[in-house]
Parts: sequence; C-alpha cells; structure tokens
Amino acid sequence: MQIKKPLEDHHTVLQWYNCLCAYQRKHKKKPVGEIESTPATGLTRAYYGLACNLYLLEHNVELRDHLIRRLKIKDQPWEAVQSQRTGAAGLLRINTSRIAYWWFLKRVLERMAADYPDVTVELFFDDGLSDIVGQGFDAGIRLGHMIAEDMIAVTLAGPFRTVIVASEDYLSERGTPTSLRELQDHRCIQYRMTSAGNVYVWELRDGKREIQLETQGRAVVNDMIVALDLARSGHGLCYTFEPLARDDIESGALVEVMPKASLRQPGVSCYYPRRASESPKLRAFVDSAKAVFASRARTGTAAT
Repeated sequence: MQIKKPLEDHHTVLQWYNCLCAYQRKHKKKPVGEIESTPATGLTRAYYGLACNLYLLEHNVELRDHLIRRLKIKDQPWEAVQSQRTGAAGLLRINTSRIAYWWFLKRVLERMAADYPDVTVELFFDDGLSDIVGQGFDAGIRLGHMIAEDMIAVTLAGPFRTVIVASEDYLSERGTPTSLRELQDHRCIQYRMTSAGNVYVWELRDGKREIQLETQGRAVVNDMIVALDLARSGHGLCYTFEPLARDDIESGALVEVMPKASLRQPGVSCYYPRRASESPKLRAFVDSAKAVFASRARTGTAAT
C-alpha cells in the first residue's frame, strides 16, 4: 500500500530509506540491476533500530507518540535516537552559584538543548550551602570545597587559581601593591556572601602560610561579575577566580597583581544524593558539563 502512494505520502521511515537508496545510486559504482549490500552502521543503524522499536510500543501509547513526533523531524533524527537511548527527559533542578553560570553553565545549557532536547534545566542561584534535598533540587554545583556532607560529589573541572586584578588606570593612579601590607592601603572591591551575610575575607598566600586578610573599600557587591565590571572601570582591586578574569587579563582590560599571593582552589563539583546517581537527566547534565570543560581545556580558553 505504501509503494502505491506518492513519495511525500510514504511513511517517514520509507522516505529515509529512499534517500539512502538515492545516495547509494549516486556514489556506488555498480552496474544497473546489481545489488550491493552496505553495512548498517552509525546513524542509519540507530535510526532503523528506533523505527523498529516504535512498532513494539503498542502498549505504551504516550511514549510511542512522543518518539514518532521526534522521528518526524527529518533534519534532526539524532535527537530522537538520543532521547530513546538515554531516557533523559523532564525537569532538572540545579542549585548553583551565579559565578558558575558566568563561568561555564551558559555553555552547558546550550549543549543540553542541542543534545538532550527533552530535558528542561532550571537554575536556582544561591551562593551559600543549601539543603538541596529538602528544597527539591536534583543537584547542586559549587566551586572549591563548598560541598554539603553526605553527598556524592563529581568533579567537573580541576583546580583553579584565585587572582587579584585591577585596571591600568587604577594602578597608574594608586600604584601597584607588592605586599600584603600594601593591599590594606588600597581600595578593594568587597564581596558580600548572599546566604551568610558577611563580607568575604580574602584568602591569600604569605610565603608558605595561608592567611585571611580583611580589606577595605568604597563598594560592596554580592555579584562577582559586577565586581569585575567595577574593576574594569578603575574602582579598585578585585579578588576573583582566574577563569572569570582570564579574558580580561589576556585582553589587557585588567592586570593581575601579586600572583605569588594566589591560592589554588580544589575545582568545580556537582553534588547530589546517592539515590539520584542513576538519573538519566542528571547523567546527561554531568556529561555535558564535562564535555564543555574538556573542549575549553583543548582550546585554552575560559568556559564562557
């Protein structure tokens, strides 16, 4: 019955098969009428495997109809295969810091939308430690060692440095600090912790010792991106994470000072309760985040 219909009215699977045959006729140099077999590999194999599975879903109408709708997107068949293979779907709630968004989460969301179109990611910004289970989150993301107890932690990216940066204009006007004592004579852009409410104390290295230094300044903010913007405007010294300031340092918009006082932080981790470890949508998110960091590591750029 299908063969008697016009090609555009054929089942989607048959239309794809016709495209495959047309491709073989164009690229395979065989005499007319002689049959040549082609190994069913890659997307072709996955596509026909999915098509066969659809006919086996007679008792799951909702899933069957969902996959059929995905399958009919002819220019994006891989998305249907990906959804069927991973089972990643639904709402994924992530508790994270604003810093993580500007550093890498924007790119992770772009990758998730492309590779796992049936997953919706909700980001809730909270710079403190939160009860992610009690508040209904699937996972949390934190920088450094700020990980809640009794959680599984997966490292997304390795250690990074803290840095002190300022604009050329500010340093020309106020001078470049060369010691911890001189830092206290400078205007420092201060950062107030959203949850705890206290002003963050700068953690620095003094020779072999790690110290905490209280600073003073004329501006207090609770957003690191705003602090960097103030630094670019010549407002003072900014204490931040090197990946956030990397582009500004490389472009010359900001200058790093006192690099020997820099500390290394443990990295970036995604943490979640043990029961969530087998969640397909969470695995998809973790894999996407790791892929973003791996890609940036190869190119040597910040994951923004």
